[in-house]
Amino acid sequence: MPTISDRLQRRTAGVHGCAPRTIAVLGFALAALLPGAGAANQSSANRATQYGASVPAPAPQESAMASRIGRPDSMDELVSRLLTAVSDLSGYAAQDQRPQVTRIPVSDLHRRLCGGPCTVRAAYVPGEGLYIDETLRPDLNAYHQSILFHELVHHVQEEHGLHAELDGCNRWRLREIEAYRLQNRFLAAVGARAQVMDPGMPCAAGDAHAFEEEHPRAIELQPGLTEK
Repeated sequence: MPTISDRLQRRTAGVHGCAPRTIAVLGFALAALLPGAGAANQSSANRATQYGASVPAPAPQESAMASRIGRPDSMDELVSRLLTAVSDLSGYAAQDQRPQVTRIPVSDLHRRLCGGPCTVRAAYVPGEGLYIDETLRPDLNAYHQSILFHELVHHVQEEHGLHAELDGCNRWRLREIEAYRLQNRFLAAVGARAQVMDPGMPCAAGDAHAFEEEHPRAIELQPGLTEK
C-alpha cells in the first residue's frame, strides 16, 4: 500500500511536468496582446510569400519620350507626335502641317524610286510626302518608328529650306547626315537598344535620286555598350 510520502511525490511530479506547457501557452497569449505583435506576424508572412519566384519582376520603366509618343490610334496622330519629337530633338520649330504618308508594297516603292530592287524601305519626296513599306509597323515597333521619324526630319528640313543654296547632291548628303544623327538620338530617347549607321553614299552615287533613302543597318546593342 503506497504511503502518504509516495502519493505526495507522484502528485508533485505531475505538476512539474505540466508547468512548462502551461507557461509556454501563457507566453504566446501575452505576446499576442503586446503592441505591434500583429504587424510583426503580418510582416513575417509577407516575407514568406514574397520570397523568390513569387515576387513579380519589376516592369521596365518607359522613357519620357516613349510615354509621350505612346500608342496613337491613327497614322495622323503618330505623325503629329513624331513631328513634335523632331522639334524637341533638333531645335527646329514645330511643324503644324503634316505630310501625306502613303503605305505601299515594297516592290512598288523600289520600282518608283530605284527603278528596280534596292534597299529602300521609306522615302520623303518633296511635294508628294512620305512613302513607306507597308510591312513596317511604326505604331508598334520602335525601330520602325525611327524610320518614319527619319523621313519626317527630311520633311522638316525641306520646310525650313536647309542647305537650299547647295546643289541637289550636296544638299541631300548634308541632310542625310543630320537625319541619321537625329534618328540615333530618337532611338536613345525612346530606350531602344539599337543604333543606325549612315551608309555614307558619296555624292556622285546619290545625285540621280537626291532624296532616296537607304535603309540603315540596325545594330543591336547589349546593355551598357555603345556603338564605336
